[in-house]
Amino acid sequence: AFSVLYLVVLGVFRFHDGIDRATLVQACAIVALLIVAFSVLFVSRLNLRFSDPSLTAWQLLASVFTMLYIAYRAPDTRLAFVAFAFVAFMFAMLRHSGVTLAVLASVSLLAFAVMIGVRYATGQAARVIEADLLLLVVMAVTLPWFLLIGSRVQRLQRGFREVHVRLEDIEEQARRDDLTGLYNRRALLVAMEESKRRADASGEPLSICVIDLDLFKRY
Repeated sequence: AFSVLYLVVLGVFRFHDGIDRATLVQACAIVALLIVAFSVLFVSRLNLRFSDPSLTAWQLLASVFTMLYIAYRAPDTRLAFVAFAFVAFMFAMLRHSGVTLAVLASVSLLAFAVMIGVRYATGQAARVIEADLLLLVVMAVTLPWFLLIGSRVQRLQRGFREVHVRLEDIEEQARRDDLTGLYNRRALLVAMEESKRRADASGEPLSICVIDLDLFKRY
């Protein structure tokens, strides 16, 4: 979906003469090739040989390099690159954090700088290079903060999950007798209330069977 949406945006740029037809065709070909390549890796289970079977980092770098190539061929699409780069890093934050994200961000910014250097070496328009440098500075300033906030959110989510698991454990312990491990009176009352609600909702009869064990404490 990410790749298709990017191509749709490029189509909008093409409609407004922001990208030439040949570059758009190349973008479609590259995206299709990458989709096939990653699909083959997943179907053949070769992805399981990597430390991250989801290949999130490799997919992010592939998307960044592709968008930078398109931005080099069609400078007007650099805005799309910046927007989609941040979206790509949002997906990466679901799988990675800390050092890995910092390395990915550094590689992406370095690749952007290399693209600007190539543009300068080939004698392209100064205004285009200046716009690229401005975007590079903006990304270099905002991307670390973006990743920092994302890592904080990840830690909060992990903390919430841990608290939720602990609460479930406490609730389960409160429903069982410490000595026998059997469900206690509280658990029985909760079960009866749930059964009563289901019976009322379905209109089915509800029966309760009580068994009294004499001299139970002796055993």
